[in-house]
Amino acid sequence: MNRTVHLTISCFALVLFAKGQSETIQIPDLYGDWTLYHNEYDVEEEYVFQRQQTPKKQLENTNVTISLLALNECRINYDMPAIYCGYIGGINEYTWYYNADLQSITIYKSETILKYFKEAHPEEFKNLELPDRYLEMELSLLLLKDGSFGLEVTNWE
Repeated sequence: MNRTVHLTISCFALVLFAKGQSETIQIPDLYGDWTLYHNEYDVEEEYVFQRQQTPKKQLENTNVTISLLALNECRINYDMPAIYCGYIGGINEYTWYYNADLQSITIYKSETILKYFKEAHPEEFKNLELPDRYLEMELSLLLLKDGSFGLEVTNWE
């Protein structure tokens, strides 16, 4: 009897584990605010955005918050007063795309403005040889120690 119960529980756990491993992250799972926390006394070589939370230390400041929204809209709040090459910061509008195969997110700037310019003045757009969009940031999904996932910066223009 004990062996049967143990075997049943083991099979049930194996099925749950296999089901959990086969689930992929969907676009709605990415919606919301992602924050890069920075402490001026910590030196990190990698930058990882996490779901927005209350800073753990009083010295910790929020420097960048990404809001991934529906319809590929994105807002980035650069909260870096005078510490990034004199850049004051503020909220900027972007577009974003998720590549499920690569488990990566690409954020672009100026796409809406360039699209409008291309449609309104196609010849001038062609003569200037402008791209359709400019890369702002590339992020990769990363499993964190607590079991949640974060967004690691792989390229930041």
